[in-house]
Amino acid sequence: MIGDLFYFLSSLPLLRWGEKPPMTYADFLAKCREALGDGKADWLAKVSLTLDNAPTTALAARWQERETFLRNVLAEMRASRRRQNAERWLRPTPLLSSGERKRIENAMSQATTWRREEALDHLRWQYLDDLSVGYAFDTTTLEIYAMRLRLLEKQHSRQAEPGQEAFAAMVAAGVEQAAQPDVRTAEA
Repeated sequence: MIGDLFYFLSSLPLLRWGEKPPMTYADFLAKCREALGDGKADWLAKVSLTLDNAPTTALAARWQERETFLRNVLAEMRASRRRQNAERWLRPTPLLSSGERKRIENAMSQATTWRREEALDHLRWQYLDDLSVGYAFDTTTLEIYAMRLRLLEKQHSRQAEPGQEAFAAMVAAGVEQAAQPDVRTAEA
């Protein structure tokens, strides 16, 4: 398996932040099953960027700790804007990092929701860079690759055109509604 994993990881296309993913996650899983054999790659189907499941690997546990910290900072920022106490939205995490907090605050200072989400995902990508130190050609490296692929898929699933079309439709409906006579004044 070690030799298979070494060769397989070496054969995967390089993932770069901001670029289109070279394959879908489903294609990646199929390649994993083909290269590593059935059963040896099934755990990769459970790799997730969210906090839905209990972590099954050490990397997933560290990822969830960091993601919980990120979400706690976001909850604190939202609560602060509303002048509320954030305690009820916070989840326990051992992480405390003023530097990371500042990076999250900088990401949230972006002008649009789209840019803020992109900046937060870039922080996630950079955290995966941090987690990859000390690992080479092992299952942790494969898991990091899987998470990066998920991030790229997430990033590239956001499309401006459908949003612009929905916005244009709402504006057109509003203009049409404004052009109609007011029923209340016509009856009076």
